[in-house]
Amino acid sequence: PSDTEMKAYYAEKGVGSYTDFSEEFLKELALNHVIGAYIETGDVGLGAIREPNAIGDYIVSEFQGADIVLNKQSKIIKRDIIASNGVIHHIDKVLDPITKSVYEVIAGNPSYSLFTEGLNRTNLKDTLQTITFPYGNKEARTRFTIFAVADSTFNRFGITTIDQLIAYFTNRPDSITYLNNEFFRYMEYHCVANTYYLNTMETGLYPTITYDYNLSIRVDDDYKINIDSDDNYTKFVIEQSNNPGKNGTVHTV
Repeated sequence: PSDTEMKAYYAEKGVGSYTDFSEEFLKELALNHVIGAYIETGDVGLGAIREPNAIGDYIVSEFQGADIVLNKQSKIIKRDIIASNGVIHHIDKVLDPITKSVYEVIAGNPSYSLFTEGLNRTNLKDTLQTITFPYGNKEARTRFTIFAVADSTFNRFGITTIDQLIAYFTNRPDSITYLNNEFFRYMEYHCVANTYYLNTMETGLYPTITYDYNLSIRVDDDYKINIDSDDNYTKFVIEQSNNPGKNGTVHTV
């Protein structure tokens, strides 16, 4: 971003200058815009840039007509400025560092209130809020992919409350935090281990976070989840997918 975009960012944050931020935040903000790889716009697809940035986050990349939009907020307005050791892209809005977990991304959208409550009731929210975990002497990042269902989809089946949703899958509502409960399995089946944006998905099996079950995804003329012999499958709502979280991404199905 140029000075103009930076000043707009200061105004958005209610400050007058970069000096009003801590050095720690300024470093994170700068590194959020840096990728340790040579990536021209011709390498950008629908999903995310293939390499993480310098703070370990993936930058979401989508298209609005001929325009490339990053993290659903910033448009590339001057492309492929070649330098001796890399390439620069001028963007029209500062990329705010991602801070929310995939659970917080879902919970912050009222369109997913039933799905959010399902994560709450099963305690899966605790796992999906985890950003890092101890790994030897260091902290390692968690990576998840969530296939979220909007309230409007449940409503088409006459389900308008969380109790109705639970009853649809199990007659054991008092044990939905247990692995062998049908409702727990339903919610966990929408939570996949590792992070997959649309452009990083390939035809194959994708394990859930317990590694007890797999989703089947076929990528050809569409992204097809669990396609059957009659060519019926669960679809992605493309414009409501590739939502970035600190520990993964959220797709709408």
